[in-house]
Amino acid sequence: MAKGWKVLDWFRESNPSEQVTPASLPETVPAAEEKPAIDLFPEESASGEKRSTNRRPLGVPASLITGSFATPDPVTVRDISPQGVYFFAAYKLAPGQLAEIRLTEPDTQEHVCYHVKVVRAESTGQNQFGMAARITRREILAK
Repeated sequence: MAKGWKVLDWFRESNPSEQVTPASLPETVPAAEEKPAIDLFPEESASGEKRSTNRRPLGVPASLITGSFATPDPVTVRDISPQGVYFFAAYKLAPGQLAEIRLTEPDTQEHVCYHVKVVRAESTGQNQFGMAARITRREILAK
């Protein structure tokens, strides 16, 4: 006899009088507000914002180039860190889009070009969008 038939025989042999009753549910159900044993998403934890480096607020005008033959568009760089930049523009870029941001550093007066990859874009007001981008390369331009 094939092995599969033994399983079927087990089902056929069950006696209706020997039915198993389901286990009773506990009277107290654990509260949904209980803190889990481990953080499943530590980046979303309520302990606060954890960054590897501090952001430096700038609020300086810059120009944005988003194509190989595009003309520069004016933007405002809100803040910058060694890994990323947040800026405001009149149009929204898609996440993953590559761009260049050119500005003059307020401290050193160097002309700098940041090659960036857009990470997040959000509407901040009427015809204005805020975008976070990761810096992929930094170039110091000739004056």
